[in-house]
Amino acid sequence: MEAEDMTRRPRRSVRHSLAEQGYKVILDPLKEGGFQVIAPALPGIVTYGRSLREARAMARDAVVCHLRGLLKDGEEIPRGRQ
Repeated sequence: MEAEDMTRRPRRSVRHSLAEQGYKVILDPLKEGGFQVIAPALPGIVTYGRSLREARAMARDAVVCHLRGLLKDGEEIPRGRQ
């Protein structure tokens, strides 16, 4: 994974694709610091990270846990890349 400059903060939301799962996530910088993360294809996923690196890791965990829950409950898996 490439090194990230934690001193620079994006001014707008950052779209990041989780290639392993095929789902896009949106990382929104918060005024108070850190990033809120949502996954448009997976409603209900909202997580947070203090840095971009942590936000991406939290997003991966949230997507994986959500998909495991859907599989366990026998529910349909939404398509990624939305």
